[in-house]
Amino acid sequence: MHMQKLFDVRNVILVTIASIAILQFGVFSLLGLAVYGLLLVYNLFSIIYNLREKKIYVNIVFLLGISYCIYFLVSSVVNGNIADVGSTILQYLLIFVVASFIRDNNDIFSDMISLSKVLTIATLAMAVLSVLLSFAGMLFPSFFANLPSWAPFDEIRKRLCHIPQERLIGFVGNPITTAYYSYTGLLFSIYLCSVECSKKWKILSYLNIVISSITIISLTRCRTYTVALFAFVFLYISIYYLWINKDNKLKKRNFKIIIIASVALLVILIAIFIVSDPFRDFILNDVIRIQNLNTLSNRTEIFRNALIEGEGHRIFGINARNFEKNIASHTHNMYLEVLTFGGVPAFILFLLYLFSAIAISFINLKSCNKNIQVISCFGFAFICGYMVGGISEPGTVKYMGLIFPVMQVLIAFTSILYHNIIHGKVAKEISN
Repeated sequence: MHMQKLFDVRNVILVTIASIAILQFGVFSLLGLAVYGLLLVYNLFSIIYNLREKKIYVNIVFLLGISYCIYFLVSSVVNGNIADVGSTILQYLLIFVVASFIRDNNDIFSDMISLSKVLTIATLAMAVLSVLLSFAGMLFPSFFANLPSWAPFDEIRKRLCHIPQERLIGFVGNPITTAYYSYTGLLFSIYLCSVECSKKWKILSYLNIVISSITIISLTRCRTYTVALFAFVFLYISIYYLWINKDNKLKKRNFKIIIIASVALLVILIAIFIVSDPFRDFILNDVIRIQNLNTLSNRTEIFRNALIEGEGHRIFGINARNFEKNIASHTHNMYLEVLTFGGVPAFILFLLYLFSAIAISFINLKSCNKNIQVISCFGFAFICGYMVGGISEPGTVKYMGLIFPVMQVLIAFTSILYHNIIHGKVAKEISN
């Protein structure tokens, strides 16, 4: 019984995602590396254990996802990146396999709600603690400066910033990765607001939506995930209200309220932008950063160098450490990241994987089951937003981040729902 609970697919997914979410705070040093190693072992043994009684749904999405991860692993061995990125890609592979076990629709619905709750709490904690740490650093600078020279304390000092003048660094250790973290949890809070859940979780979800939006747009001032967020919201709300709930009078009313409120907010912001010089300067210089918009903060130069460095190495890619040493920490483009360090085959498999997952999500929208429709709508918008964000950021395809393993789980869930649809396994609507 204990073994069954330990290796239950739902528990493995939640423990793995929750652990990654916590470890992303980046202050655990060697302990964090040990936990990542334990997660790999845990995921591997859970797959072996569950294969005794369950089956994995093998379809085109699964085959492409597995092929992409395996080829990226092979490339990492060939080009010398295995020590740096091998464990990350292996974790992405294992969590995808774990989430691909065939289960009832009700199990998927319940897991999505539980996963959304975990990510909502993690994101709230990230935003609030990051802001509190920054204010503590501003109020008590000497206290942090006098802390002993110890790895965790050194990491904390790196995360201090003066919020009124600087972009929020956050516990993740970088404004962009903090924004990315907030973006992931924000999206799942939106999902949680779309399904039946308790009033407490509705309030926490709305709170996270507000706080994470402020974190992304105003505190970290991340243009990439601001655009990705708008893309996700547009797609999700449009499909959710105009397709899934087109005949629901209450949802129609809510949709009108959202549109009116959005237009009103936009008008207010435009008015403030016109009449307030400080606000206009903040938007143009700090949020949009118009002074370097044409070069995407010098990203275009990195793009060019990545293409040049990759020439002659298109089968298995190049060594990541050499690139980091000579050019930048990453390519600042998810597609270039896969192409540069995984090679052309990995790049093609990656695109086919994402587009096949989008196609499955879209097909699922035709289901008569409302929960399947909402999850599929969420998956469709989630992957599209992810691909938009990948235009100027690496998408954590090479190094561990929160969004990619979460997306692996979401894609697997969407595929299982498709399997259950075509095999006539219709579940009742559930609430939590």
